Amino acid sequence: MTDDESPGVRPAFDLDAFMTLAGRLTADNVHQLAALYAEDCGFRDPFQEVRGRAAVAGIYRHMFKQLHMPVFKDIRLLGSMHADRLEQFVVAWRFEFSFKPAGHRHAIDGCSLLEIDRRGLIGRHVDYWDASLLMQELPVAGTLIRWLRRKIGHAGPAYP
Repeated sequence: MTDDESPGVRPAFDLDAFMTLAGRLTADNVHQLAALYAEDCGFRDPFQEVRGRAAVAGIYRHMFKQLHMPVFKDIRLLGSMHADRLEQFVVAWRFEFSFKPAGHRHAIDGCSLLEIDRRGLIGRHVDYWDASLLMQELPVAGTLIRWLRRKIGHAGPAYP
């Protein structure tokens, strides 16, 4: 049994580094954020599920190729839980981007569940956010999603 596998001994995860790197993420420093993930980590969001550090880095790189000026803002810790073999953090964020340089800026609020492994690295990352906010921008599906949101949603004042 190695030191990082000993009961009760776990390298500390640097949550501050994660939040700082996520807030300053660029196509050129994706590798720094990816270094906080375990080699065999899992990542899931409303559109994809991948396994492995290289695949997670690929998602971030693809984001910079497909979107104009993507940025994570207002990154903050919502809560944490420590268990014998698992450490979890929930981090909230606002993601802002546009599809093209002169395009409308979109903002999506969401949160990430980060599960830290015994090595002090992210073993599992799950993003939670409302994908319908993006899908309602699509020509055909968007009409249906906007109708459905009006049909199901409450007609009261908008929440900021």
